[in-house]
Amino acid sequence: MFRLLRRLVDSVLVLCLIAVLPGIPPYEKLTSYKLPEPFSASGHLSSNNLLASAQNLFVGEIHGPESVVEIEDPKHGVSEVYTGIQGGAILKIVDGGRKYEVVARTGHCEYKWDAKNCGRPLGLRSDGQGNILIADAYKGILRLDPKSGELVTLVSSSEPIEGRPPALPNSVEMASDGVIYWTDSSIYPLHAGAMALFGQATGRLIRYNPATGENNVLMEDLHFANGIQLSPHEDFVVVAECFRHRLTRYWLKGPKGGTREVFANVPGSPDNLKLSPSGNMLAGIVVPRFSEYPWYLDFETLTNNAWLRLIGIRPFALTRMILEMGAKYLPPPLNTFTLWMSYHDGVMWLASPWNKFLSRIPPKGPMVLLRSEGDVTFDLL
Repeated sequence: MFRLLRRLVDSVLVLCLIAVLPGIPPYEKLTSYKLPEPFSASGHLSSNNLLASAQNLFVGEIHGPESVVEIEDPKHGVSEVYTGIQGGAILKIVDGGRKYEVVARTGHCEYKWDAKNCGRPLGLRSDGQGNILIADAYKGILRLDPKSGELVTLVSSSEPIEGRPPALPNSVEMASDGVIYWTDSSIYPLHAGAMALFGQATGRLIRYNPATGENNVLMEDLHFANGIQLSPHEDFVVVAECFRHRLTRYWLKGPKGGTREVFANVPGSPDNLKLSPSGNMLAGIVVPRFSEYPWYLDFETLTNNAWLRLIGIRPFALTRMILEMGAKYLPPPLNTFTLWMSYHDGVMWLASPWNKFLSRIPPKGPMVLLRSEGDVTFDLL
């Protein structure tokens, strides 16, 4: 009993020491914040089996298809489906979903887990002219001609935007006038997910004007700015704040132009956002949060107590620094392990940054959505 108590005390002392060591992230001051009240898993949000008919494609062959985009082929009158995966590849789904082809890679690397060099395509959108807009977590905002495989960098992650370079480009959207809106999730890169999760709200909504090549920050202090979606009339844009369990609206036009507000609190961590053909908004929830699941209160304890988040971040940051030093200074192949450790209308497509497959739902049954007009209501798909 004494040994157990001693180990507990020693562990607490070590954590406290790490928490006050200089030169280790987070460099910003952490503050506490409260999550919105959890939803009840009842009524429209009751569990159902509407997704049970999903077909899982390429199981074990691909990893992390984060986003899916359909590109119209006017010449043949069909839509072609594309997704981006871990390792930097952009895939075209062919032969009715039985095969895929690699049409491009956003980076060049030897090991697919070396995301800094491989690239990590996250959000994908059509530019309306047959090209794919890509938000790559390490490369920036890219434009791909899927026919030729030509990639053009529109916004480079190495170029500062109003004082700092983008650390995690995540999602992208284009307006009818060609202006591009995109999210920079955090001051920490994708492989430092714990830092982004427990750190401060440092995400941004950015507007890129292709005509001038300029980027302007529209919103700051977003808690992991994730999915993005323009309204049907393009008078506002909605951004998913993943770790605040809410959607935030930025008004582009009208009497509220240039202001922000909470668009909706949602039952979990929102990721990608898309409009349905009817103009309603689809919100993908990474982790659901309901009052019936008390285990999630552990996360709320962390958000309510900044010092607990600091203690949680520091050991991770110290470990990552050591691993990255090994990846930098050890010769190959000895650096391989540390490198891997440090970079961690009918048919509906379901994508996930973690799944080792891509899912699609046959066109049957209603598509129940988060409505974007009038009062905001929810349905569980």
